[in-house]
Amino acid sequence: YFGYYSLKVLETHNYKNGIIANKIYNLIIDGSLHKNHFKGKNYKRFTFNNLQTEINILCTGLQLKPAKCEIQNIEIGVNIYTAFEVISYIHDSVLLHSVKPFEKYNADENGMIIGRVAIHTQHSVKCYDKGLQNGLDYPLIRFEVRVTKMQYLEKYGIKTLADLENFDKVNALL
Repeated sequence: YFGYYSLKVLETHNYKNGIIANKIYNLIIDGSLHKNHFKGKNYKRFTFNNLQTEINILCTGLQLKPAKCEIQNIEIGVNIYTAFEVISYIHDSVLLHSVKPFEKYNADENGMIIGRVAIHTQHSVKCYDKGLQNGLDYPLIRFEVRVTKMQYLEKYGIKTLADLENFDKVNALL
């Protein structure tokens, strides 16, 4: 572990004539820059400067080069404070994203269903009650794009952590 990240080393062997020719080690980092910045929570505003701080902490702490750190999936979202009850809004009003229907989340360990998701081929769009998820005393709705196939981000030129250091590329996601 490093902060709120989980680390795993994956060893890969390349063979030549049945003998190991070389070994390659890949570091898999599982976690959220946003959650790490706020010590496990991700309902507060996460700015471009916060993003830069977290990339720096991660790369300095683990001696990584941002241009060598490939992103395999990423979530981009916005939290909105509302004057209305979020769950009923989501269930009554969030129906389609493009041509994909929003479906109910599976119930969590407490039996709660806090949102809906529209699943596409390379990404999904989620809408859920962030206030309920985090036990907040105010309504907070989150809209989020979860990218699972990086081809979806090719049009933004985002492949590595170094790309997330570029303000224009990150701003284009908005």
